[in-house]
Amino acid sequence: MDLERFFDTVVHSKLIEVLSRTIKDGRVISLIHKYLNAGVIQEGDFVEAPEGVPQGGLLSPLLGNVLLNELDWELERRGHK
Repeated sequence: MDLERFFDTVVHSKLIEVLSRTIKDGRVISLIHKYLNAGVIQEGDFVEAPEGVPQGGLLSPLLGNVLLNELDWELERRGHK
């Protein structure tokens, strides 16, 4: 399985859905949502980021692992080791 572009393709709504299962404080969810929608600067220009998590961002590894954990559980449920 190739996860090379994983961080670039994270679907924000799915991530927020997964986080909302355990994080009950709407303020925290709102902050994470704003972080995801903040966009990035590329070559001096602002670029919207409708999907993905900012690479190099402090939360990116944590948010990525939340979704990878979901993937791991689903693969186990289907009988994959």
